Amino acid sequence: MELYELFLVPAFSFFYEGKINSAKIKNRFLLLTTGFLLFASVNMIFFQGLHALATYTMVFRCVILVIFSTVYFGVLASELPRPMYVRLPIFWINCGPSTTE
Repeated sequence: MELYELFLVPAFSFFYEGKINSAKIKNRFLLLTTGFLLFASVNMIFFQGLHALATYTMVFRCVILVIFSTVYFGVLASELPRPMYVRLPIFWINCGPSTTE
């Protein structure tokens, strides 16, 4: 398993945490990130090993990143009118994980 798998979800969590003002959503992101790190570590140590392609971790990572981006789209939609948030660069940056994962 490559180390970027363990780095990617916390990096996105940190990125979205600065953009979202709701403490409830931030706590859920923290819970998802902690759960992912725990799952990825257990998977790496006990199940798929260090040198195998970590397919379970990859699937879980993709699901979490789609959840992050979907929640952020909801936050943007509730805070700003549509013509406004479509012009923001962060909207288009957010489209990346939701379309490529």
